[in-house]
Amino acid sequence: MLYGVFISAGVFFSPVRPIKQRCCTAEQTSNSDKHSMSWQVKKLGDNSDIVYLSYQGKLGVCARDLCLLRAWQQRPDGSTILVSHSIDSGDVPRVAGKVRAECHDCAYMVSPADDGCIFSYVIQLDMKGYVPLFFSNLIQTQHPLIISMLRRHLEDAAGQN
Repeated sequence: MLYGVFISAGVFFSPVRPIKQRCCTAEQTSNSDKHSMSWQVKKLGDNSDIVYLSYQGKLGVCARDLCLLRAWQQRPDGSTILVSHSIDSGDVPRVAGKVRAECHDCAYMVSPADDGCIFSYVIQLDMKGYVPLFFSNLIQTQHPLIISMLRRHLEDAAGQN
């Protein structure tokens, strides 16, 4: 079983808006890591929704999914905070062949900074079920790469405009 707290931060030479847009929208898309998909299941208000995340299994580890309640707020200083937590919802039934992981706490914060912004996050995740030690170690070393994947996605999007 993999249960851990992951923390990371990075500086982006980009305004807050595109990073906020990437974090606060979950249209049905394949994410930049090519092993996951996410989409909005139900919009609950201007700043909240229920999303479904699906991760492919790899290296002999079962596929996982999550159902998250998310909410976000723009603060007077221009920063945006997004929080999410796993929920059970009739709108997101369990999928055969996938282990339903649990996100106990998750927070993203995008704050304006000189010539860009600072993106930081913390997530407390229980992958549920069996996860071999080598895979746990792999996840722990790759989790900080989320910052570089987001940076690459923003650069690719800027290049297309």
